[in-house]
Amino acid sequence: VADTASPPGPRERSTEQAALVDGAVDRLVPTGDAPEAATAGTLVWAYLAGRQLDVWLAEALGSTGLTTSEFGALAGVAFAGEHTLTAGDLARWTVQTSGGTTKTIQRLVDRGLVRRVADPDDGR
Repeated sequence: VADTASPPGPRERSTEQAALVDGAVDRLVPTGDAPEAATAGTLVWAYLAGRQLDVWLAEALGSTGLTTSEFGALAGVAFAGEHTLTAGDLARWTVQTSGGTTKTIQRLVDRGLVRRVADPDDGR
């Protein structure tokens, strides 16, 4: 039986990508006793914590089929409650570009998880 290799799955890619980025960031952190070293260190730790949370979230969402972007968008919709969100509102909530948000919304619409409602005040 020949050995075969398969490409890494989404979780492995997320973990590998996070490790690569984290390694690059570690090389950029100033060292020494200068105030900017402490500030940079704090910012890097906050960044790394966010990256790790993203990896954990991707792993937790694995069986749902949702991406972290889709989950973030659904969380934004849930947080908004009865208030209607525009695509721009959702883009700010998810920290995505308008194009990325449009794609995320469309995937959620296709799955029947959200619906688009035309804004009567928007002439487009």
